[in-house]
Amino acid sequence: MTAAPPVVLLSRNVYASLHHGTRCLVPTDEVDVRLVTHPYGGTTGLDPVRFPHVSVCDTNDEEQVLAVLHWLVRRHGARRIVAVHERMVLPAARVRDAHALPGMDLPTTLLFRDKVAMKRAVAAADAAAVPRFAELRGPADLDAFDWSAGRKVVKSRWGVGAEDVHVVASRAEADAVLASLGTCGDDWEIEEYVEGPMYHCDAVVQDGAVRFAAVSEYLAKPGDFAPGSAAGSMLVDHADPVWGRIRETNARVLRALGLRDGVTHLEVFRTPDDALVFCEVAARPGGGGIDRIVERAYGCNLNEVAYRLQSGVDPRLGDDAATRPARGAWAVLGFYPDESGASPAPGIPEHRHAALGIAEHTRSDTAGSGPQGVRHCVDYRDRYVVGAADRQALEARLAAVRSAYRSASGGS
Repeated sequence: MTAAPPVVLLSRNVYASLHHGTRCLVPTDEVDVRLVTHPYGGTTGLDPVRFPHVSVCDTNDEEQVLAVLHWLVRRHGARRIVAVHERMVLPAARVRDAHALPGMDLPTTLLFRDKVAMKRAVAAADAAAVPRFAELRGPADLDAFDWSAGRKVVKSRWGVGAEDVHVVASRAEADAVLASLGTCGDDWEIEEYVEGPMYHCDAVVQDGAVRFAAVSEYLAKPGDFAPGSAAGSMLVDHADPVWGRIRETNARVLRALGLRDGVTHLEVFRTPDDALVFCEVAARPGGGGIDRIVERAYGCNLNEVAYRLQSGVDPRLGDDAATRPARGAWAVLGFYPDESGASPAPGIPEHRHAALGIAEHTRSDTAGSGPQGVRHCVDYRDRYVVGAADRQALEARLAAVRSAYRSASGGS
């Protein structure tokens, strides 16, 4: 019998994220997985039968990560590098290119990580409307913008989870943000603020073609996260004309960026005059429970598909993936911890879940534990997956969940 090909899985998440319930999302029965993870929950509960080869390193230290990956390729013959976390895709690509391994190469990966290079490529291909933007290296770069024309956004070119986003209403505010950043180098950009709600498209690309795509509307813009507030996503009904328009925009953008295989997460604005404007796109599954509503509606686990595609095995999408109808209406609603510092509130009692349409509940007692409180747009204390027969019923249930959560948490 032919030995399973060795594959490195570079994981920055906790070990439990490699599973859904009792099901392992990583194809350990089809490839020989060498797990590279971190010491902060990366091995908690690890099954040594499924993952007999484990390396632990500081995944915040790229030099350590690269050293381990190179060693696994040279000494153990690893033939693929799997990475589904935004901060891990670049080191994975560097090692692929260094050893001529299959998978997303470094030039393509940079287009999905560097928000300036990304928008330049999308604009050059006329794949989507793009807000006016520029590299931000110093005060002179602020001069090119009309500050009487509305708000601007200063953000990291390499940011994740809307962590480093600053909305400024004036040149004075922009100067203050710039001063706080110190030497910008090549790490920041500035762009026009786009009014209107935001949507995302979560897709699977195989052999350069989009095989699956789900469209959702954000319940709040990712950059608007704040202590004590709520956010999430609601799947868009196929009958809504914007569903097809966003899928078409997604396909054009992915072609422009040259992705051959992978799972992607694209974000667009919908302006008051109904235009779609590109925000950004990532070559990894969307976070914050997006995978859960997609699986509930379509039977497709995007994390599992990503692991399988990058491992070089059949993603098991099914022949009808591109046209499969949704099974009901689904949303994920997450609540951020407040600034009180009090003990975590209990959330909605479990005996009320069924009546509210809650199918899943995930809790994180470490949410908001960063030095500045809530750390990013999916730093939820409590996250609920809510379902209903149609959008109207779903919106009513979401309102009821918000009310129930405020009551359970002692809010007004």
